[in-house]
Amino acid sequence: MQSHPQRGRSVPSAPSCSPSGLDARMSFFPIRQPKRFGIASVTIFLLLGALVAIALPGAATASATNVSPSLSVTGGKLSWSPQSGVTDFKGAISTAATGGTTSYQDLGNVTSWTPVSQPGQTLYYSVASEGTGGERWSSRVAITWRATPPVLSVSSGKISWPAQAGVSDFKGAISTAPVGSTSRTTTYQDLGNATTWSPTPAPGETLYYGVASEGTSGEQWGSEVAITWPGTPPPSPTGKVKVGVMNIGSYAYNGVGPIFAHAGITYTREDVGGGAYTGVNIGTCNSNGDVVCDALKNGIVPIVLFEGYGDSNVTTEIVNLAKRLDSLASTYPIMNKMHVIEFGNEMWQGTSGPTESGSTYGAQYDAAHRALAAAGEGSWKLLAAATAICGDHDSSPNWINQVIGAQSGGASEIDGWTVHPYGPMTTDAAGGCSGPYGYGWPDVNDWHTIAANAGSNAPWYVTEVGMCLGGSGCNDPVPEGSCSDLPEGAGSSPWYTQAADMRQYLTDAGGDVRTGAKAKYPWIAAIIWYQTYDDSTGWFGVLGNGVDYGDPTNTQRPAFCELQQWIAANGEG
Repeated sequence: MQSHPQRGRSVPSAPSCSPSGLDARMSFFPIRQPKRFGIASVTIFLLLGALVAIALPGAATASATNVSPSLSVTGGKLSWSPQSGVTDFKGAISTAATGGTTSYQDLGNVTSWTPVSQPGQTLYYSVASEGTGGERWSSRVAITWRATPPVLSVSSGKISWPAQAGVSDFKGAISTAPVGSTSRTTTYQDLGNATTWSPTPAPGETLYYGVASEGTSGEQWGSEVAITWPGTPPPSPTGKVKVGVMNIGSYAYNGVGPIFAHAGITYTREDVGGGAYTGVNIGTCNSNGDVVCDALKNGIVPIVLFEGYGDSNVTTEIVNLAKRLDSLASTYPIMNKMHVIEFGNEMWQGTSGPTESGSTYGAQYDAAHRALAAAGEGSWKLLAAATAICGDHDSSPNWINQVIGAQSGGASEIDGWTVHPYGPMTTDAAGGCSGPYGYGWPDVNDWHTIAANAGSNAPWYVTEVGMCLGGSGCNDPVPEGSCSDLPEGAGSSPWYTQAADMRQYLTDAGGDVRTGAKAKYPWIAAIIWYQTYDDSTGWFGVLGNGVDYGDPTNTQRPAFCELQQWIAANGEG
């Protein structure tokens, strides 16, 4: 069959502009206007039977797609490289490395960002570029912002500072001299998350106070402030502090009496028990364990510890004991240099008798005190035990007030207080207890303040204190140190030595003419170191016992040397 054109239509001639090589009989029509494809304009023509694309030169190049910034951190500043085609950058601040709470900031078309400091906090930062590719976020980077040192102000003995976000606690420091002074000693207090501190007044003294913020960046100490307290320092109620070592009389059989007497150490503490054993041999000076007499024979004056506080006939026992001690004093007049009876030992935790509350013990003290007066033995001063440690007994934080509240004659009936501050040397927070309810050395001052605020101005007797070198009962062993150790924190490392602690106890209680240090606690009448020899409670001894710690019997340890040197320089009461 012969081909023929479609009816009703004619086939037009090929335009003269048709590309060479195309069949002149084929028609072509443009589909749409030119569209940009990146490197050139392209015109697409529909040809009968084919698509033809013709590139037209001279079109503009498009912008590159934006990418995620790569962040670097210097101090508190984030930086990243510039990007072409980016219209803006956005910042994000998050509370966690992943997830958490996030807030956003518009940063503009920049290459760095210095976020607002958030002292004491660790926050996580990221940056997004914004462009044709949408938002492209960087990885998060962490910045730990250092807590800023508190700026202190003082008004009428009260220290204040601004609150800080992210700070978990504040710590206070009390120093006896300015920063850099060779005679400076410092104690510390936990202040909690507070903005004020009212230190215990120290009449007639100038003390230096500092406060540190504590957060994720550690302690940040600000500049100190000085407070000169009005008034005059209270005189020591007993003159010079009396210093000694426990149980010298108990170890008399080992020949230790002359060792201590030769060193000028002339005080001790001796336990005469309670119940049927109270004072059985006291005053007889026989060989059957009259530990008080054994001490006196060597020129050593004892604090006498009576442990029958919980006995039903406590009043009879305490009067009989006082009469036996009177007979000893007639033979050994040095007994009158102390003339005190310690009424019980750590009864809030039942160390050597029943566990009691402050109210129960206070009533027993009141009865014994009145019995001594009624029997004409009131010249014997009865020492009441003190504590405020949290957790030892339900009532122990209020112990001192309870004891005072049980006295028929009021606070003035208390002749003296005893305390055993075995804890840390420079902080009163220990064992989960803070402030005045810990058991560090500074708690001696805290507890004295509690008693004074309740109306008791009686002297204080540290009848046990010490630091152990090791042993089964030792929780926090320290090195021996040397005879030249300064008080803890005042000399070169190591500060935490038995010898340094011995010197700090003595200096805080009685001062030290060698350094010009004044007594911080002049109301302390006596300090008795625990112990002569190491025992089952730990290696506390100032003398070697030939078994523990590897030194021969009666080896004089550096703490003994510190005690001897302090007495030689300062004397004792």
